Amino acid sequence: LPAVKTTLERMTEESNFDRATASDAYALLKAIDFQFCFCLTVFSDILRLCNVVSKALQKTSTNISVATHQVESLIMELQELRSNSHFDECWMKAEKLADTIDQEFSEPIRRKVSRRLDENWRNEVVMSGKDKLKYNFFFSTLDVIFNALQNRFSTEILPMLKSIDCLIKPDVTKLLSLRTLCSFL
Repeated sequence: LPAVKTTLERMTEESNFDRATASDAYALLKAIDFQFCFCLTVFSDILRLCNVVSKALQKTSTNISVATHQVESLIMELQELRSNSHFDECWMKAEKLADTIDQEFSEPIRRKVSRRLDENWRNEVVMSGKDKLKYNFFFSTLDVIFNALQNRFSTEILPMLKSIDCLIKPDVTKLLSLRTLCSFL
């Protein structure tokens, strides 16, 4: 990230680049702040987990039962990420990353709304910038990914897919899987 920032700074300062390129570089440079570092940290964890499952699912040797176990494992790992302790880990990583590019977290300026315009001003919940990132980005992002996986691999379908293994490699120890599979008929 420091190299990206240095390159963008050079592009805005040197005359080798046209105005449009320098303007784009300046806009990108302004977008690299603490929030960007936090998003980068969160998505690196999520994408690392998804990449492992994606590669396993793309192997020609993977059967449907193994793939189902991989997806179930991913769903459980994503559920574990949705915690205050993991948010705090990501926050610390983001602080370290932001420090490498001379950025730090600063509370966003709260916009004041006239009480005459907002009749519900007494009920307003005031969250810190950190809490806004926690609830509006961190938890929301994990919820969207988790729900997408749940919709695609519902709890009714997963047991059936896992039970298919008893047809691929029949064995006496897999009678329970066969019963589960037969229950879907």
